[in-house]
Amino acid sequence: MIWPMRDGKTGRNKMDLKHKSYSGLLRPLARIVTLTAWVVTGVVSVGMTSDVYAQGQYYRYVNEEGVKVLGQSIPPRYVANGYEVISANGRVVQVVEPALDPELVEMQRAQAELKASYELLARRYSTVRDIEAAKQRKLIHVEASILLVEGSIEGIQAEIDDLTVRAANLERAGKVVPNNVLDTLSALNEKMTATQAIYQQRKHEKEEIVTRFTQEKQLFTQGVERFNPEAMHKLQAAEEADDSGSKADTGELEGSSVNKKNEGAQQTLSGL
Repeated sequence: MIWPMRDGKTGRNKMDLKHKSYSGLLRPLARIVTLTAWVVTGVVSVGMTSDVYAQGQYYRYVNEEGVKVLGQSIPPRYVANGYEVISANGRVVQVVEPALDPELVEMQRAQAELKASYELLARRYSTVRDIEAAKQRKLIHVEASILLVEGSIEGIQAEIDDLTVRAANLERAGKVVPNNVLDTLSALNEKMTATQAIYQQRKHEKEEIVTRFTQEKQLFTQGVERFNPEAMHKLQAAEEADDSGSKADTGELEGSSVNKKNEGAQQTLSGL
């Protein structure tokens, strides 16, 4: 027979003590397993809640009759009109604004472009007369260049005509046209081609100047009307002053011409 061994100090069975120590080690392990189960259960519950929430999402929109409709989906034709996303408990979680009208978007874009163009022009010009004066300055330079090029074309053409006549006279006389004459004619023709290209370029520059300042004048006027009413009043006053001044000048010219006609008629009568 084997007697159980007892501890000398406590008098307790040593096997019981060993059993107690093992049970003390198992307790933390049991806690860890329990905590893990709680975590897993929580994750599963959150996932289930998300699925339930997704399944419980609704859309509220307005149909053709102007009636608000609530459903789990929204027909594509109503998306552009805007809608609301509603949760399962009836809370609005998102509001999608209606899409802007393409015509309105285009009007806003044109408005922004006009404002930017006007602000840029307003830095350089105070009135429409300033734009007209700038245009005239540009035209004076390009027109002077055109006159110079036209003079060069006339001079080159005169030289070509002179050499052509000389070459024709030599051929009629049965003589051979010298190579220097032919070379000169060839060089003059090349020079004429280049000069005519310059002439066309200058003419194109003149057209661009007129077009550019016409557009700037139009944009400036529209910008003043739209964004600067005070300047618009000044602009109208200046135009009215210019019109009255031009009419006065025309009246003076007409009056002077009438006086001259009357004086001429009187002289004719006195001569008779």
